[in-house]
Amino acid sequence: MVRSARQESFLKPDELAEILGLDVEEVYGLLEARKLPGIRLGQAWRIRERDFIRFIDDQSQENSYEWKGNARQSSVTRGGEVRFLLFGRERSGQSWADMLVQVIEEFVARDPGFLLKFGQAGGRKRRYVAQDREDLYDSRPDLAKRFSRQLSNGWWLGTNYSRKDIFGMLEKACAIAGYRFGTDLDLAPPVKIDIEKALAFIGIAADPDSDASTRHNELFARGIADELG
Repeated sequence: MVRSARQESFLKPDELAEILGLDVEEVYGLLEARKLPGIRLGQAWRIRERDFIRFIDDQSQENSYEWKGNARQSSVTRGGEVRFLLFGRERSGQSWADMLVQVIEEFVARDPGFLLKFGQAGGRKRRYVAQDREDLYDSRPDLAKRFSRQLSNGWWLGTNYSRKDIFGMLEKACAIAGYRFGTDLDLAPPVKIDIEKALAFIGIAADPDSDASTRHNELFARGIADELG
């Protein structure tokens, strides 16, 4: 039976984290890096049941949750360290801003003219990069002093951005530099997913007569109520 848009089932990030055996932060990382299809409603994320099932199917078939045969890792460790892949090399930073600095520095090292082009991608009130620190935030020298990092070539990079903003900035940076976002720069390396638990959940979802389907129905009912309420 084909469901209408109002009848379509959704999951919240915390519910998805429970099913996959992940931290909620790991789920947000997958969503913002577009590894997991989701819908943003204001500040909230929702994941369609069919997109979730497709995601698990891909993970199960391709074993893409394994990272180069090493221990399976996530983009954000429990200690707060940010992990990412840049041109196939594993890197880490102490924060999202630290990751941003590392990526921009690498792009500049490969193309010294990159910053001139990247600087034009920001808005009027907030410039991503500037040669003068005070030009980063229009009429807000206090922000420029507190939220900026000087790059090795003397330019300044603004860091007063949310994780969502940083993901967007780096996606633009890749487009400007001619690199592939999600491949040359992978901000959400494969996570450790409880595949057996996830596949069991999919099986429950596909079996409306199963006694175990109660939990599935409860989760999706809450998601639908959230959407309609």
